[in-house]
Order: sequence, then C-alpha cells, then structure tokens
Amino acid sequence: MTPLAISPSSTPEPDMSSIPQDAATVPHSATPQVLTVCIYINKQANTGPNLDRKKVHQLPDHFGPDRPSVVLQQAVQGCIDSAFQQKAVFSLLTQGYGGEKISATFDGKQHLLSLPVVNSVGYVLRFLKKLCRSLHCENLFSDQPIAPPHSASYHFEGHAHSTETSMPEDYLVDPIDSKRYSVDPSDSAFNTMSSPYPPKPYGYRACQQFPGGATAMGLCRQPSSPSTFQEGNRSAYSPSPESQESKPPPSKDPSTWSVEDVVWFVKDADPHALGPHVEVFRKHEIDGYALLLLKSDMIMKYLGLKLGPALKLCYHIDKLKQAKF
Repeated sequence: MTPLAISPSSTPEPDMSSIPQDAATVPHSATPQVLTVCIYINKQANTGPNLDRKKVHQLPDHFGPDRPSVVLQQAVQGCIDSAFQQKAVFSLLTQGYGGEKISATFDGKQHLLSLPVVNSVGYVLRFLKKLCRSLHCENLFSDQPIAPPHSASYHFEGHAHSTETSMPEDYLVDPIDSKRYSVDPSDSAFNTMSSPYPPKPYGYRACQQFPGGATAMGLCRQPSSPSTFQEGNRSAYSPSPESQESKPPPSKDPSTWSVEDVVWFVKDADPHALGPHVEVFRKHEIDGYALLLLKSDMIMKYLGLKLGPALKLCYHIDKLKQAKF
C-alpha cells in the first residue's frame, strides 16, 4: 500500500493554549527555551546587623544559572546560613505552595518552609530586594556581575562608584522607613517586613562611627580600636613629632607616595585649613594611590572634614592629577 503523503502545510499544530507561558521569556520560535536566571553576590556590600560578613564571604560568587525557583531557594538559604541567628531570617518568610524548600535551625529544632512558585526573573529580584531591605543589607544581590573594587587595599563600602554594580534601576531600594513599609499582597511568601530584632550599631572591621550616625566602612587596611571622631579630631590638632618631622615626597608621582608623603602634602597644601587634619590621614593610612581616589563627599563622610577644607583638598588633588610627571 502506498503511504499517504502529508504536506507540511496540512500537518496539524499541537494545541498549546493550555500551557502557561510568560510572553517576556518565551521566544517567538516554535521550540520554547528553558528560562534561567543568575544572581550575583556583592560581597563588598553592607551586610547589615543580621548577617555575618565572614559567612557571606564564604558564599559562592553567584547562584545559577538555573531555574528561577532554584536560584531563589539558593539565595534565601544563603541568607539563612549566613545569619548570626537563623531565626531572624526565617521569621520574615511565610509558607508558600509548590516551590523549593528552605530550612533553618533554631530553638533546638530544624524548621522547613516552602517558597512560592517562581516563573520570572523579575519576581526573584523583587523577592530578594524585599528580603534584603528587611535585613538592612541592601544591594547584596544583583543580576549583573559584580566588578572588583579599585584596589585590594582601599574600598569605600556603601558608596556607589563606577566599579560597583547594583540592582537595575527598577529594583533599587528607596530610602524609606522599614516600619512604614507595606508588603505587596501578591508576594505571599513574606510576613511583615520589619525585622524582629532591633537594629544595632554595625561592628565591622575598619569601621568608625561618626556624629549623626554616619559610618565609614572599609577605609582602613587594618582594624582600629573603636573611637569617636571627636577623639581623632582632638588628636589632629596636636601634631605628633612624626608629623613635625615630615619631609617632602621624594617622588613627583603621587601614586607612589607613602602615608607620610601624603601627610606632608596635605599640611603643605594649606597649613591653616588642612594642617589640623593631617593625623586623620595618618590614622586611616591614606597613601598616594588612595589620595588620588578621594572625592569631596568621601572626604566629608569618611574623614570627617567640613565642606570648606574638603573642597580645598580636592582642588589640590586635581592639580596633582593635571600635573605632568
């Protein structure tokens, strides 16, 4: 018997109307592709009062690429595993249905919880953004690779630079009061988004508390003893014998200057306005390379200088950059 020839145009198409699809993620080709997502960890970000910085640094550089539900589970579990108290993270979540499971150990027991079903990259980012907001560790996750800091020795955490990659603009955290934050009813995995543990002062390495609550983090290369800026400022007005014996830098290239060379430069640039602050540069070990990275807002926020001295210092730094060596 001669087989029946069927032309391509007469081949019936399968009925796919009952299959839920995301128009933003399913291509126009006939063969649907599996949606994957990759979430990167910004290990230079502020980890907040609930997460242990050392444990965060032990996490992988990224979760995925994998299905959104799997990546969300890995990211949330990573937060739980990095917490000082796992209950602090676990209590922010409520039972979902059909999603991946997470676990936490507290009160002598292991507790399990199912996350909601995830079918889009946007939901993963919104979920993690809300979780990080509640844990006071904004910008911990990103859907873009995290660029390394300018150098291994100096980085200003919590301050946006061209080398720092954060959430897309749609997912940036607005500076709002967490007590007034309301949860999107569609995100059923969240309970009230205020942490059950009151915020406490951060105690990270190389951290100094300034008046008004401003915190300088990651500025020093070595840990320093806790002290207020007033104490450091008082010592700045009493120059040590070392500062009096400072000599001009041997090299005209400021990127090669030592800390003492920078101290001499700051004092020599304007003895009246900048001279009283030279000990601050010695205390934070600002060498020539770090000096060239300073901006006026950094100088005021992390070194405690007023606007006038900060602008004067920036003027002299700009002159250094423009000089031909």
